Amino acid sequence: MGHKKSTRLIIASLIFLIVASVSVYFLIRDNGHKKSEELVELAEQPTDTLILREMFSFKYDLESAADLENFATVGKFKSKSGTQSCRLDKSNEFSVTVRKKLSSLKDISNVKNVRLSFSVYSGILLKEAVAVLSIEDKNGKSVSWVGKEIKSSPESWQRIEISFDISTEALQSENDLKIYIWNKKGEEFYIDDLEIKIDGLVSSKSYSSGYIPERNVFENFEVPVKNENPDHYSKEHAHTGVSSFLLTNGVSYSPSVSRRISEVIDSELRLVTMSIWVNQQTDDNELVLVATIKDTQGKDYFWQGRSTEKGFFPKGIWTKHRAQFKLPFEKIKPEDIISIYAWNKGGKDVFVDDFQVVFGETNVRSGAVPLIDLASNGDVAYSFVPNKAPYQTKFLSRFVPSGTDSNKDFDLISDVLYPSDLYCSGNFVIDAVGRDQLAHVSEDGNLALYSYCEPENKMKKVFTSSVKNMKSSHQGSILKSGNFFNKERDQLLFIDLKSHCFVVGQFPPIRDNCNELAPKSNFKILGELTGENFTKLISSNYNECVIANFIGDDKSECFFMNQSSGNYLMLGFNDNQIIKLAEGNSNILKVSDSGHTYQGSIPGISGDHDLLCLSESGEGFKKICLSITTTHNNELNFHEKESSWLKLASGKFYFGQFTNSTNEILVLNRDWKFDLSYGQLQGNGVFIKANVDFEGFSNGYNPKYYEDIKIVPGNFIKSDRTALLVFCGNCIDNTFPILNCKNYDNKSDWKPGAEIYYFKD
Repeated sequence: MGHKKSTRLIIASLIFLIVASVSVYFLIRDNGHKKSEELVELAEQPTDTLILREMFSFKYDLESAADLENFATVGKFKSKSGTQSCRLDKSNEFSVTVRKKLSSLKDISNVKNVRLSFSVYSGILLKEAVAVLSIEDKNGKSVSWVGKEIKSSPESWQRIEISFDISTEALQSENDLKIYIWNKKGEEFYIDDLEIKIDGLVSSKSYSSGYIPERNVFENFEVPVKNENPDHYSKEHAHTGVSSFLLTNGVSYSPSVSRRISEVIDSELRLVTMSIWVNQQTDDNELVLVATIKDTQGKDYFWQGRSTEKGFFPKGIWTKHRAQFKLPFEKIKPEDIISIYAWNKGGKDVFVDDFQVVFGETNVRSGAVPLIDLASNGDVAYSFVPNKAPYQTKFLSRFVPSGTDSNKDFDLISDVLYPSDLYCSGNFVIDAVGRDQLAHVSEDGNLALYSYCEPENKMKKVFTSSVKNMKSSHQGSILKSGNFFNKERDQLLFIDLKSHCFVVGQFPPIRDNCNELAPKSNFKILGELTGENFTKLISSNYNECVIANFIGDDKSECFFMNQSSGNYLMLGFNDNQIIKLAEGNSNILKVSDSGHTYQGSIPGISGDHDLLCLSESGEGFKKICLSITTTHNNELNFHEKESSWLKLASGKFYFGQFTNSTNEILVLNRDWKFDLSYGQLQGNGVFIKANVDFEGFSNGYNPKYYEDIKIVPGNFIKSDRTALLVFCGNCIDNTFPILNCKNYDNKSDWKPGAEIYYFKD
C-alpha cells in the first residue's frame, strides 16, 4: 500500500514537472515574440527630423497682373514666351514686382531661402542690374533687403537663377515679401517668365507621407505643350474640352509625362498607373501605353507597355485605355527620369484625350499606413478632374466691416433694398491704390457713390446727388461703367429705353474715401440724350444694350440691338459728343424671344477687344461669339469666333482676379437653383474646377437660399483681388419668376441685405 502511494506521488510529480516545463516554455516563447514584434514595430516608425525641401513655388508669365505690382512696365514687347514681357530702361528703374503676404504662407518660421529664376534679354552686356529681395513691415518700411548682381550676355535670351538667404527675424506674419529687378544705370533690357521657389525645413515624416509634389498629372490637350507642333492638336474630336491630340502614321507618339523621380515622391516608387481616352478611326489599330525609366546617363533600364490589341475599342467611340506597371524600385535613383506616353504602334489615325498619370500606390492593404492620409489632408491629395464631378468646394468668405455684424455691410440709401435699384462698380475715383467704387441709382432719382475707407475698415458713402432724368425703373434701366471718353478714370452711363433717357457723366474729384463731399459738388454730365433727341438717334424697338470695347480703340461703345429683327446701332463718344458709329441689320443677331446677350473680354480668344456673345435662357450659351469691325459705309461686320468652349458652362460669367491664379472666371447659373462655379480659361476652353459656397454670412442666412440674388464684382477692398458684392432679397409679389419681382420682404427674418465676399488666400 505504501509502495503504491509512493508510486502515485512520483507519477504526480513528473506530470507536474512536465506541465510546469511546458507552461514556462510557452510563456518564454510568447514573451520573446512580443518583444521581437515590438522591436520591429519601433524600427518601422520613422524618426521625425526636419529636412530642407521646397515649400512653395510661384510662376509668372507676365500675361496677367496676378500678384504683381508696377505692371505698367509690362507690355507687348520682345518676349520669351507668350506675348508680353517687362521692359526696363531709363524711364523704368524698377521692374514689375512680386508681392506676397507672409501670412499667406504656411510655416513661414521654417523658411530658409528663396530662389528666383527668370529669362532676360539685352542688347548689351548688363553691368549694374540687381535682383532684389525685400521684406517690408505693414507700414512699408524695409526690415530686410538683399541685392544680387545680374550677369548676362547680350543678344540672346538667358535664364538667370539667384538664391537669397532669408533673415529669420524678418519672417513675421504681418510683413510682405517683395522681389523685383533694380535697373540702377537705366540700361534697356527685358525680363520674362519669373519663377519663385521658397525652401524651408519640413517634417520628414509628413513630407514622405503627405507632401507629394505633382503625384497626379492630368493633360487635357487643350493647349499645345512646349516643343510640340500645334498642328498635331485637333478640334475634330474631343472627349472633354474642345481639342484632342491626333496620332497618325507620321505622328507615332503623344506628348509624354516626364518627371524626375524626386519630383513625384520622396520614398520608393513602386507603382505607376495611367489612363487615356482613345477614339480610333479604324477597327484594326493598336495603341500602347508605355512607361520607361532612364538613368542620369540617358540609358533606358525599364520599358513596359500595355496594348489595346486584346481590348474592345470600337471605331469612332471614345473608350478608356488603362495600364498599371510595377516598377523596379530597388534600382531607381532619385535623379532618374520616368516617362509615360502613348505609342501609336498600328500607325492608323487615332485621337487621344484626357491623359492621366498617378505615381505611387493607389490601394492600401488592410492595416498598412496609406501613402496619403485622407483624414488629415482632406481633398488636397485627391486629383479633381476639370469639368467632371465631383468638384471640390471653394468658399467665399464674408468681409466683416468694423462695428457691425448685421445683414448689411454698409448703408445702402435706406433700410429697404428694391429690385429696381441699379448698381455697378468702376474706378470712378483717382484712387492711389487702384480700388473700385460702387455706384448706386435708386428709383427716386438718388445717385450715390461708395468707397472703401481703410482706417475704418468699411464701405462708406462719399458722394450723393440727385440727377435729373436718372431714375431706375423696374425694367428697361441700365447702369454701366466704362472709359467712354478715354479719360484717366471711368465714367458712369445710365440708359432707360422706356423713358428715352441716355446720360453719361463723371463723378467729381474725391480725395477722401472716408467722408462725404459737400452737397455743392455735382455729378458732371458729359453727354445726354432725352426726349426727341433720344428717339431721333435711338429707336424704341431696341430691347438690348451691351457696353464694351468692341472695336479695340481703348474706349467703350454702346451696342443696341433687337434680337427679333436683327436691327442694331452702335454709339461712340468723342470730345464730349455722342456719335453714331454704325447702324444696320444682321440675321446673325437674331435669337429667340427668350434670348439675352452677354459680352466679355475673353482671354486667348478676343485679343485686345471684347466679343459679343449671344445666348438663350435655359440652354446655356448659343454657339456663337462675334468679333465686330466697322466698315466705310457705317455698317458693322460680324465675325463668328470659335466658341465651342461655351458649351461647357452655361449662365452669367464674371471675370476677375479672384485668387492667385490666372484667367479666372465665375459662372452663375440660376435656371432652377443657385449654382455658382469657379473655373479658369485655358486655351479655348472653360474648365470648371470647383463649386462655390458662402461662409461667414450674418445671422446664419446663406445668400444662396434667397429667392433673388444679384452679384456685382469689383476690386472694392484690394486693388489686386476681385470681391463680390452680393445683394439678396425674397420676393413678396404674387407674380413670378423673380424677373418680375417688384418688392422685397422686409418683415420676416430674411430681410434684404448687401454683403461683400471674397476668396481667402
